[in-house]
Amino acid sequence: MKPFFLLGLLLLTSCAQGTCEVLETYKVRGESMAPLLQAGDTIVVDINQSCFNISRGDVVLYDFAGNEAPILKRVMAVPGDTWRLNGSSIIVNEKILVNSEGVPYRVTDQEMLLLYTNDYPVLGGGQYLLLGNQPGGSMDATQFGLIHRSDILGKLYK
Repeated sequence: MKPFFLLGLLLLTSCAQGTCEVLETYKVRGESMAPLLQAGDTIVVDINQSCFNISRGDVVLYDFAGNEAPILKRVMAVPGDTWRLNGSSIIVNEKILVNSEGVPYRVTDQEMLLLYTNDYPVLGGGQYLLLGNQPGGSMDATQFGLIHRSDILGKLYK
């Protein structure tokens, strides 16, 4: 499933006090981020990677090699965070991860995450844990594991 397609480049570049945004519009496809973002929503993404920081809770556009189009996910763990699995829960910095509605994630297919938790109990430089908003998982870290900063194409513009 291709979650997004490009609507067109917003000709909006803002440069002030050393910050620059290069903004593109995308249309949300798929339900992995609902109800936070709905299929059909038009979003604006800052694609100037050198001008934005990535924090826990940010929504980012990720270049997933298995998809023709990039996918949109929430950043749930950042470099320096500790993480592990406890039963079907994902624990980051000793807190159970919850989606935007406060519902805990329940991972039933843990094979991919187990590979990473054993080798990377603390996220290293440039490593991120991305999840959709569905508590049971979607095409996210439960399927592709940790990702590197270089594969993040942009950040949802607020």
